[in-house]
Amino acid sequence: MVVRVALLCGLLLGLGAVAARDRADVSSLDVSSLDALVDTSEDLGETEEQDPPTTAEAAGPVAAINQPVATAAAAAGSGNSSGVPTEPIVLPPPIFGGTEGDFLFKVTAHLGPTGVAGGSGQRELGETATAKAVATVEQSPVDKAYRSLFDLKPLFMGIQADIHRRRALVGGVCVMSLRDIVHEGICKEGHTSTSGACSMYSVPPMTVAMQALFKNAKTNFCKFNATDCDATLCYTYGGPVAPDTGLQQSSYHTMQNIPIWVRVHKSVTNGTAVPTDTVITQSISFKITLEKAVFCEKMDPQQTPDGHVKVMNCHTSRRCQMLSLEHGECQLASSDTEPAPSVPCPTDLEFVKAVQAKEGELTSTMCSTL
Repeated sequence: MVVRVALLCGLLLGLGAVAARDRADVSSLDVSSLDALVDTSEDLGETEEQDPPTTAEAAGPVAAINQPVATAAAAAGSGNSSGVPTEPIVLPPPIFGGTEGDFLFKVTAHLGPTGVAGGSGQRELGETATAKAVATVEQSPVDKAYRSLFDLKPLFMGIQADIHRRRALVGGVCVMSLRDIVHEGICKEGHTSTSGACSMYSVPPMTVAMQALFKNAKTNFCKFNATDCDATLCYTYGGPVAPDTGLQQSSYHTMQNIPIWVRVHKSVTNGTAVPTDTVITQSISFKITLEKAVFCEKMDPQQTPDGHVKVMNCHTSRRCQMLSLEHGECQLASSDTEPAPSVPCPTDLEFVKAVQAKEGELTSTMCSTL
Protein backbone atom coordinates (compact mmCIF):
# COMPACT_ATOMS: atom_id res chain seq x y z
CA MET A 1 0.00 0.00 0.00
CA VAL A 2 2.80 2.38 0.88
CA VAL A 3 4.49 1.58 -2.44
CA ARG A 4 1.34 2.42 -4.42
CA VAL A 5 0.98 5.79 -2.70
CA ALA A 6 4.62 6.64 -3.45
CA LEU A 7 4.22 5.76 -7.12
CA LEU A 8 1.08 7.88 -7.41
CA CYS A 9 2.74 10.88 -5.79
CA GLY A 10 5.72 10.62 -8.11
CA LEU A 11 3.44 10.57 -11.19
CA LEU A 12 1.58 13.69 -10.07
CA LEU A 13 4.84 15.56 -9.42
CA GLY A 14 6.08 14.68 -12.92
CA LEU A 15 2.92 15.94 -14.63
CA GLY A 16 3.12 19.22 -12.72
CA ALA A 17 6.71 19.76 -13.83
CA VAL A 18 5.76 19.22 -17.51
CA ALA A 19 2.84 21.71 -17.27
CA ALA A 20 5.07 24.32 -15.63
CA ARG A 21 7.68 23.88 -18.37
CA ASP A 22 5.03 24.29 -21.14
CA ARG A 23 3.76 27.50 -19.53
CA ALA A 24 7.26 28.88 -19.42
CA ASP A 25 7.80 28.00 -23.11
CA VAL A 26 4.63 29.77 -24.22
CA SER A 27 5.32 32.91 -22.18
CA SER A 28 8.81 33.20 -23.64
CA LEU A 29 7.68 32.69 -27.29
CA ASP A 30 8.22 35.77 -29.54
CA VAL A 31 4.91 36.81 -31.10
CA SER A 32 6.68 37.91 -34.30
CA SER A 33 7.70 34.35 -34.93
CA LEU A 34 4.03 33.49 -35.48
CA ASP A 35 4.27 35.12 -38.93
CA ALA A 36 6.28 32.10 -40.00
CA LEU A 37 3.23 29.95 -39.40
CA VAL A 38 0.97 32.01 -41.70
CA ASP A 39 0.89 31.39 -45.48
CA THR A 40 1.74 34.58 -47.35
CA SER A 41 0.26 35.62 -50.69
CA GLU A 42 3.39 34.36 -52.44
CA ASP A 43 2.90 30.94 -50.85
CA LEU A 44 -0.61 30.90 -52.22
CA GLY A 45 0.65 31.53 -55.73
CA GLU A 46 -0.45 35.21 -55.96
CA THR A 47 1.90 37.73 -57.54
CA GLU A 48 1.69 41.41 -58.41
CA GLU A 49 1.31 40.49 -62.09
CA GLN A 50 -1.83 38.48 -61.47
CA ASP A 51 -4.83 39.68 -63.46
CA PRO A 52 -7.45 41.47 -61.36
CA PRO A 53 -10.96 40.05 -61.29
CA THR A 54 -13.05 40.94 -64.31
CA THR A 55 -15.73 43.51 -63.62
CA ALA A 56 -18.45 44.99 -65.82
CA GLU A 57 -18.89 48.74 -65.83
CA ALA A 58 -22.16 50.41 -66.80
CA ALA A 59 -22.38 53.19 -69.35
CA GLY A 60 -24.81 56.01 -70.08
CA PRO A 61 -27.54 56.85 -67.55
CA VAL A 62 -26.80 53.76 -65.46
CA ALA A 63 -23.17 54.80 -65.15
CA ALA A 64 -24.24 58.32 -64.20
CA ILE A 65 -26.37 56.97 -61.36
CA ASN A 66 -23.70 54.56 -60.12
CA GLN A 67 -20.81 56.98 -60.49
CA PRO A 68 -21.01 58.53 -56.97
CA VAL A 69 -21.09 55.06 -55.45
CA ALA A 70 -18.13 53.91 -57.52
CA THR A 71 -16.18 57.08 -56.72
CA ALA A 72 -16.79 56.66 -53.00
CA ALA A 73 -15.69 53.05 -53.15
CA ALA A 74 -12.51 54.03 -54.98
CA ALA A 75 -11.77 56.79 -52.44
CA ALA A 76 -12.17 54.34 -49.59
CA GLY A 77 -9.56 52.08 -51.14
CA SER A 78 -9.78 48.63 -52.61
CA GLY A 79 -9.31 45.24 -51.09
CA ASN A 80 -5.84 44.71 -52.55
CA SER A 81 -2.73 44.53 -50.38
CA SER A 82 -1.34 47.87 -51.63
CA GLY A 83 -4.37 49.88 -50.51
CA VAL A 84 -4.09 52.14 -53.59
CA PRO A 85 -7.54 53.38 -54.72
CA THR A 86 -8.49 52.43 -58.30
CA GLU A 87 -10.48 54.74 -60.58
CA PRO A 88 -13.47 52.99 -62.20
CA ILE A 89 -13.53 52.73 -65.98
CA VAL A 90 -16.75 54.00 -67.52
CA LEU A 91 -17.32 53.30 -71.21
CA PRO A 92 -18.85 56.07 -73.35
CA PRO A 93 -22.51 55.69 -74.30
CA PRO A 94 -23.44 54.27 -77.72
CA ILE A 95 -23.72 56.70 -80.63
CA PHE A 96 -26.27 56.47 -83.42
CA GLY A 97 -26.97 58.70 -86.40
CA GLY A 98 -28.02 58.61 -90.00
CA THR A 99 -28.52 60.66 -93.11
CA GLU A 100 -31.38 60.71 -95.54
CA GLY A 101 -30.66 61.56 -99.13
CA ASP A 102 -30.72 60.69 -102.79
CA PHE A 103 -27.96 59.52 -105.05
CA LEU A 104 -27.60 61.89 -108.00
CA PHE A 105 -26.07 61.08 -111.35
CA LYS A 106 -23.76 63.67 -112.81
CA VAL A 107 -24.98 63.70 -116.40
CA THR A 108 -22.64 64.62 -119.25
CA ALA A 109 -23.81 64.86 -122.89
CA HIS A 110 -25.72 61.60 -123.04
CA LEU A 111 -26.88 58.86 -120.77
CA GLY A 112 -25.50 55.38 -121.14
CA PRO A 113 -27.21 52.21 -122.33
CA THR A 114 -29.38 52.12 -119.21
CA GLY A 115 -30.54 55.71 -119.75
CA VAL A 116 -32.72 57.44 -122.29
CA ALA A 117 -30.17 58.05 -125.01
CA GLY A 118 -27.05 56.32 -126.25
CA GLY A 119 -23.52 57.26 -125.35
CA SER A 120 -20.55 56.21 -123.29
CA GLY A 121 -22.65 55.80 -120.16
CA GLN A 122 -19.91 57.16 -117.87
CA ARG A 123 -21.57 58.59 -114.78
CA GLU A 124 -20.60 59.90 -111.39
CA LEU A 125 -22.58 59.50 -108.19
CA GLY A 126 -22.99 62.03 -105.43
CA GLU A 127 -24.98 61.97 -102.20
CA THR A 128 -27.46 64.62 -101.17
CA ALA A 129 -28.71 65.45 -97.71
CA THR A 130 -32.34 65.96 -98.73
CA ALA A 131 -34.82 63.55 -100.18
CA LYS A 132 -36.28 65.72 -102.98
CA ALA A 133 -33.31 66.55 -105.21
CA VAL A 134 -33.63 65.63 -108.89
CA ALA A 135 -30.82 64.90 -111.35
CA THR A 136 -30.49 67.62 -113.98
CA VAL A 137 -28.00 68.41 -116.70
CA GLU A 138 -27.30 71.89 -115.36
CA GLN A 139 -25.51 72.36 -112.07
CA SER A 140 -27.86 73.38 -109.28
CA PRO A 141 -26.91 76.68 -107.60
CA VAL A 142 -27.27 74.96 -104.21
CA ASP A 143 -24.80 72.16 -103.56
CA LYS A 144 -27.17 69.61 -102.07
CA ALA A 145 -24.55 66.87 -102.36
CA TYR A 146 -22.06 68.85 -100.22
CA ARG A 147 -19.38 68.39 -102.86
CA SER A 148 -17.45 71.33 -101.42
CA LEU A 149 -16.47 68.98 -98.60
CA PHE A 150 -13.94 67.53 -101.02
CA ASP A 151 -12.20 70.93 -100.99
CA LEU A 152 -10.86 69.71 -97.64
CA LYS A 153 -8.93 66.90 -99.32
CA PRO A 154 -5.73 69.04 -99.63
CA LEU A 155 -6.07 69.88 -95.94
CA PHE A 156 -6.30 66.18 -95.05
CA MET A 157 -3.31 65.39 -97.27
CA GLY A 158 -1.35 68.22 -95.64
CA ILE A 159 -2.02 66.75 -92.21
CA GLN A 160 -1.08 63.32 -93.50
CA ALA A 161 2.22 64.62 -94.88
CA ASP A 162 3.17 66.42 -91.64
CA ILE A 163 5.47 64.21 -89.55
CA HIS A 164 3.93 65.52 -86.33
CA ARG A 165 0.27 66.11 -87.21
CA ARG A 166 -0.27 62.78 -88.90
CA ARG A 167 0.21 61.16 -85.50
CA ALA A 168 -3.18 62.64 -84.58
CA LEU A 169 -5.03 60.67 -87.29
CA VAL A 170 -7.44 58.09 -85.91
CA GLY A 171 -7.39 54.97 -88.02
CA GLY A 172 -5.49 56.92 -90.64
CA VAL A 173 -8.67 58.67 -91.80
CA CYS A 174 -10.06 60.95 -89.05
CA VAL A 175 -8.93 64.20 -87.40
CA MET A 176 -10.52 64.68 -83.99
CA SER A 177 -10.06 68.46 -83.77
CA LEU A 178 -9.40 70.66 -86.81
CA ARG A 179 -9.04 73.74 -84.63
CA ASP A 180 -6.23 72.12 -82.66
CA ILE A 181 -4.49 70.63 -85.69
CA VAL A 182 -4.83 73.59 -88.09
CA HIS A 183 -4.55 76.69 -85.90
CA GLU A 184 -2.48 75.52 -82.96
CA GLY A 185 1.30 75.02 -83.05
CA ILE A 186 3.85 73.69 -80.57
CA CYS A 187 5.96 76.42 -79.01
CA LYS A 188 9.71 75.89 -78.78
CA GLU A 189 10.98 75.43 -75.26
CA GLY A 190 11.90 78.72 -73.60
CA HIS A 191 9.95 80.86 -76.09
CA THR A 192 6.65 81.16 -74.24
CA SER A 193 6.02 84.51 -72.57
CA THR A 194 4.23 85.00 -69.28
CA SER A 195 1.09 85.94 -71.22
CA GLY A 196 1.22 82.66 -73.13
CA ALA A 197 2.37 84.14 -76.44
CA CYS A 198 4.93 82.16 -78.44
CA SER A 199 7.89 83.85 -80.09
CA MET A 200 9.20 80.73 -81.88
CA TYR A 201 7.54 77.44 -82.79
CA SER A 202 9.04 74.00 -83.03
CA VAL A 203 5.86 72.99 -84.90
CA PRO A 204 4.21 76.10 -86.38
CA PRO A 205 0.49 76.38 -87.17
CA MET A 206 -0.52 75.21 -90.62
CA THR A 207 -0.19 77.57 -93.57
CA VAL A 208 -2.60 80.38 -94.40
CA ALA A 209 -3.93 78.36 -97.32
CA MET A 210 -4.82 75.42 -95.09
CA GLN A 211 -6.41 77.75 -92.54
CA ALA A 212 -8.48 79.29 -95.34
CA LEU A 213 -9.82 75.84 -96.30
CA PHE A 214 -10.94 75.25 -92.74
CA LYS A 215 -12.47 78.72 -92.55
CA ASN A 216 -14.53 78.13 -95.70
CA ALA A 217 -15.75 74.80 -94.35
CA LYS A 218 -16.82 76.46 -91.10
CA THR A 219 -18.75 79.09 -93.05
CA ASN A 220 -20.54 76.46 -95.12
CA PHE A 221 -21.19 73.71 -92.60
CA CYS A 222 -21.02 75.06 -89.03
CA LYS A 223 -24.57 76.16 -88.29
CA PHE A 224 -24.20 76.73 -84.53
CA ASN A 225 -20.95 78.74 -84.54
CA ALA A 226 -19.80 79.52 -88.07
CA THR A 227 -16.89 81.72 -87.00
CA ASP A 228 -15.22 79.75 -84.23
CA CYS A 229 -16.53 76.19 -84.31
CA ASP A 230 -14.36 73.14 -83.85
CA ALA A 231 -14.96 70.13 -86.05
CA THR A 232 -13.84 66.63 -86.91
CA LEU A 233 -12.89 65.55 -90.42
CA CYS A 234 -12.82 62.05 -91.86
CA TYR A 235 -11.71 61.40 -95.41
CA THR A 236 -11.65 58.15 -97.39
CA TYR A 237 -9.62 58.00 -100.59
CA GLY A 238 -11.29 56.81 -103.77
CA GLY A 239 -8.90 53.89 -104.08
CA PRO A 240 -6.95 51.50 -101.85
CA VAL A 241 -4.37 52.83 -99.38
CA ALA A 242 -1.15 51.38 -98.01
CA PRO A 243 -1.85 49.80 -94.60
CA ASP A 244 1.40 51.05 -93.09
CA THR A 245 1.29 54.69 -94.27
CA GLY A 246 -2.37 55.32 -95.13
CA LEU A 247 -1.29 56.89 -98.41
CA GLN A 248 -3.29 56.22 -101.56
CA GLN A 249 -1.86 53.45 -103.72
CA SER A 250 -4.30 53.80 -106.60
CA SER A 251 -7.05 56.22 -107.54
CA TYR A 252 -9.56 53.39 -108.01
CA HIS A 253 -10.53 49.97 -106.71
CA THR A 254 -10.37 46.93 -108.97
CA MET A 255 -13.21 44.43 -108.57
CA GLN A 256 -12.78 41.01 -110.16
CA ASN A 257 -15.47 38.48 -111.15
CA ILE A 258 -18.42 40.09 -109.42
CA PRO A 259 -21.60 38.07 -110.15
CA ILE A 260 -24.71 39.74 -111.56
CA TRP A 261 -27.82 37.69 -110.69
CA VAL A 262 -30.30 37.55 -113.58
CA ARG A 263 -33.51 35.50 -113.68
CA VAL A 264 -34.19 33.91 -117.07
CA HIS A 265 -37.78 33.11 -117.99
CA LYS A 266 -37.18 31.59 -121.40
CA SER A 267 -34.46 29.90 -123.38
CA VAL A 268 -34.02 29.75 -127.13
CA THR A 269 -33.41 26.33 -128.68
CA ASN A 270 -33.05 26.05 -132.46
CA GLY A 271 -34.70 29.43 -132.85
CA THR A 272 -37.66 28.44 -130.67
CA ALA A 273 -38.38 30.14 -127.33
CA VAL A 274 -38.98 27.64 -124.54
CA PRO A 275 -40.42 28.78 -121.18
CA THR A 276 -38.05 28.20 -118.28
CA ASP A 277 -37.29 29.49 -114.79
CA THR A 278 -33.56 29.57 -114.12
CA VAL A 279 -30.98 31.99 -112.76
CA ILE A 280 -27.78 32.86 -114.58
CA THR A 281 -24.97 34.95 -113.09
CA GLN A 282 -22.95 37.16 -115.40
CA SER A 283 -19.44 37.76 -114.04
CA ILE A 284 -18.09 41.27 -114.48
CA SER A 285 -14.82 42.99 -113.59
CA PHE A 286 -14.62 46.74 -113.19
CA LYS A 287 -12.68 49.69 -111.83
CA ILE A 288 -14.48 52.07 -109.50
CA THR A 289 -13.69 55.06 -107.28
CA LEU A 290 -15.33 55.18 -103.84
CA GLU A 291 -14.55 58.50 -102.14
CA LYS A 292 -16.08 59.93 -98.97
CA ALA A 293 -15.71 63.02 -96.77
CA VAL A 294 -17.41 63.65 -93.41
CA PHE A 295 -17.34 66.99 -91.56
CA CYS A 296 -18.88 67.15 -88.07
CA GLU A 297 -19.34 70.36 -86.14
CA LYS A 298 -18.81 69.95 -82.40
CA MET A 299 -21.52 71.53 -80.30
CA ASP A 300 -22.59 71.87 -76.70
CA PRO A 301 -24.71 68.87 -75.67
CA GLN A 302 -28.36 69.48 -76.51
CA GLN A 303 -31.32 67.47 -75.33
CA THR A 304 -33.52 66.15 -78.13
CA PRO A 305 -37.30 65.77 -77.79
CA ASP A 306 -36.94 62.00 -77.53
CA GLY A 307 -34.58 62.29 -74.55
CA HIS A 308 -31.24 61.75 -76.30
CA VAL A 309 -28.27 64.12 -76.34
CA LYS A 310 -26.94 65.64 -79.54
CA VAL A 311 -23.24 66.49 -79.55
CA MET A 312 -22.34 66.80 -83.25
CA ASN A 313 -23.88 68.10 -86.46
CA CYS A 314 -22.46 66.17 -89.41
CA HIS A 315 -22.38 66.54 -93.18
CA THR A 316 -21.37 63.67 -95.47
CA SER A 317 -20.55 63.57 -99.16
CA ARG A 318 -19.68 60.62 -101.38
CA ARG A 319 -18.24 60.48 -104.90
CA CYS A 320 -18.40 57.16 -106.70
CA GLN A 321 -17.71 56.45 -110.36
CA MET A 322 -17.30 53.29 -112.42
CA LEU A 323 -14.35 53.83 -114.75
CA SER A 324 -14.33 50.63 -116.81
CA LEU A 325 -16.20 47.35 -117.05
CA GLU A 326 -15.56 43.95 -118.66
CA HIS A 327 -17.87 40.96 -118.97
CA GLY A 328 -16.72 37.48 -118.06
CA GLU A 329 -18.29 34.03 -118.19
CA CYS A 330 -21.78 33.01 -117.14
CA GLN A 331 -22.80 30.33 -114.66
CA LEU A 332 -26.04 28.50 -113.97
CA ALA A 333 -26.66 29.80 -110.44
CA SER A 334 -29.86 27.78 -110.01
CA SER A 335 -27.94 24.51 -110.37
CA ASP A 336 -27.67 22.20 -107.36
CA THR A 337 -24.01 21.41 -108.08
CA GLU A 338 -21.08 23.21 -106.44
CA PRO A 339 -19.47 25.09 -108.04
CA ALA A 340 -22.16 26.23 -110.43
CA PRO A 341 -21.49 24.98 -113.95
CA SER A 342 -20.40 27.39 -116.66
CA VAL A 343 -22.91 28.01 -119.45
CA PRO A 344 -22.91 30.17 -122.58
CA CYS A 345 -24.11 33.67 -121.83
CA PRO A 346 -27.54 34.39 -123.33
CA THR A 347 -27.53 36.93 -126.14
CA ASP A 348 -31.22 37.81 -126.26
CA LEU A 349 -32.24 41.41 -125.68
CA GLU A 350 -34.09 40.66 -122.44
CA PHE A 351 -31.00 39.19 -120.78
CA VAL A 352 -28.72 41.97 -122.05
CA LYS A 353 -31.04 44.69 -120.71
CA ALA A 354 -31.37 42.91 -117.37
CA VAL A 355 -27.57 42.77 -117.00
CA GLN A 356 -27.23 46.45 -117.94
CA ALA A 357 -29.87 47.44 -115.40
CA LYS A 358 -28.06 45.58 -112.61
CA GLU A 359 -24.76 47.15 -113.66
CA GLY A 360 -26.37 50.58 -113.38
CA GLU A 361 -27.43 49.82 -109.80
CA LEU A 362 -24.04 48.47 -108.81
CA THR A 363 -22.33 51.85 -108.41
CA SER A 364 -25.01 53.25 -106.12
CA THR A 365 -25.09 50.02 -104.10
CA MET A 366 -21.34 50.05 -103.48
CA CYS A 367 -21.38 53.78 -102.82
CA SER A 368 -23.98 53.29 -100.10
CA THR A 369 -21.61 50.98 -98.21
CA LEU A 370 -19.17 53.81 -97.50
